[in-house]
Amino acid sequence: MADYKQVKSGRLKLKGLNEPSKKKKQKKNKRKREDDTPTDTDTLRHGGWRKLENIFEVSGNIALQTYRGSYVEATDTGSFTVGDPRDDGINCPAPVEILTAVPLSNKIAIKSGYGRNK
Repeated sequence: MADYKQVKSGRLKLKGLNEPSKKKKQKKNKRKREDDTPTDTDTLRHGGWRKLENIFEVSGNIALQTYRGSYVEATDTGSFTVGDPRDDGINCPAPVEILTAVPLSNKIAIKSGYGRNK
């Protein structure tokens, strides 16, 4: 009688039969990332640079374009000037025309590191 206590009790399991009680886990469908390629024609014309929608987006690298199609550029002396007008083709800013904007409490500081050897 002691030998029967060592045997595990339970349902008889046969090989090759599927168990309907176990359910397969469903994989979660991950959201596909949208391409970061610009679709706006104005953005494509300016080499990926886009127009800002509000003042809170002004931070990091920026390029200031005038109404004539020219950009504000930095000089070696540390001052800023308006560059030459560009054609309507690809109109992306040159490295001289890329500035860094730092938001302050109610102002924006603009600086350029172009041409500095220090």
